[in-house]
Amino acid sequence: MPAQTVHTVIAFAQSFSLWILVGLSALLAVLTLWNRLRIRRVLLYWSEGRLMGYPLAPTVYLGSVLAWGVWTLWEGRWDYLGELIPALLLGGFWFVSAYLLCQRLVTDHGLVPHVNAPHRAIPWEAIVDYFTTETPRYVCYTFLYSQTGWSSCSYRQRIRLRVPRTLLPAFRRIVQLKVDRRFQYPLERVYGREALNNEISRLLFIRPLDRP
Repeated sequence: MPAQTVHTVIAFAQSFSLWILVGLSALLAVLTLWNRLRIRRVLLYWSEGRLMGYPLAPTVYLGSVLAWGVWTLWEGRWDYLGELIPALLLGGFWFVSAYLLCQRLVTDHGLVPHVNAPHRAIPWEAIVDYFTTETPRYVCYTFLYSQTGWSSCSYRQRIRLRVPRTLLPAFRRIVQLKVDRRFQYPLERVYGREALNNEISRLLFIRPLDRP
């Protein structure tokens, strides 16, 4: 087989493989976008990507392809367009799907940690406790929730959300309404609001016994 024919076959195989990847990435981006649009009553959302909220690998790849495209146009290397166009489409679709997958959604019904798995959303009623840890950039909320497995046995799991400080007041307000109020309600129902307030006041203002 002549060398020119071998080179043509290899180039065709590379181009065909690249377009296959473009098709798969486009399918993933469309499905991810569709699942994101299906999630209703979103109160708050943010991205937890490693590069200032953006996904690291797709962002670096897309930036490299864009830089390559600028160099191609500047130098007038039009023979590279056959490889540049599918690479640019691949980077764009990959970035869209990865960015949507990095999002953490807070809805009126609960927490959605994964856009493509809305059935795994955690309802507010399943949260039994939570605690926070702080860093300079965000506040990490760790929620403990109860979930029923295939054997109908309830078991505890946890989920961590890194809440940006810019969204912290809004997120705290949602947690107070959806979680804290539910924790406080049983005490008021058992003791009564007035009796509970009197008991708290007694514990806060009780005086120590005088020693002889």
